[in-house]
Amino acid sequence: MLKSFIDALSNVGGMSYSLADEPEVMRKIVESDYNINLMSKYADEVCVENVNNLKFLHVQWSRCSKEHYVKCEIDNPTALGNVAYLALHSPPPYSEKFHKLYDEMIEIV
Repeated sequence: MLKSFIDALSNVGGMSYSLADEPEVMRKIVESDYNINLMSKYADEVCVENVNNLKFLHVQWSRCSKEHYVKCEIDNPTALGNVAYLALHSPPPYSEKFHKLYDEMIEIV
């Protein structure tokens, strides 16, 4: 019952994995040495669907580029996945900005 609740909660958030699987997801991430291509697979639906929406990108950049975000989200697969996905797939100049941000986040770990 708890697993089905967690799965339902994960689906509401548009996550690409279940919260119940988060420890396994983090293990894979660490073992891959935070490979940006693997990380981008954990982006949520909202990020993937809005990768070319300039307003969305601006809001994401404004929120993500804060120092507290970088430090607080390094163990969150969805947050890392979103930054990785935007680094790989968003149009310039956002792709460069998010790539630099991803590198900064990975340096912390």
